[in-house]
Amino acid sequence: YQVLCIEQPLEGGSEDHSTLFVSMDSIEDCKAFLWSEPGSDRVKKIIDSYCASCRLEGRELTPQNIQTNARSVYENSLQEIGRLPHVRKLHTASSKTFFHLACETYVLNKLHPLIFRSLCKIV
Repeated sequence: YQVLCIEQPLEGGSEDHSTLFVSMDSIEDCKAFLWSEPGSDRVKKIIDSYCASCRLEGRELTPQNIQTNARSVYENSLQEIGRLPHVRKLHTASSKTFFHLACETYVLNKLHPLIFRSLCKIV
């Protein structure tokens, strides 16, 4: 279950940031943070297309390949979302961590059904 139970955040680090994210308790909170500003709809469509195009099938499908593909989608999404004006204004470490967590949560929520479908094909 290494793919499903991530041992560490995708961005690394082992600090406990739980006190920084009191207001982000659900996927809806992540969406509100990422997509509430004008102009973010275009970026959301790009991220959704990244998630939809994630290829998690084939003969060489292994948990490591699934994790690599998910990480690639996340990193590409992080770059796209980072171009949003309200995200570029983030200067403190805690606000950047909040942004990374919101992005990771959004992407993994989109990939979750694909990952389970792929794992069921392996077994």
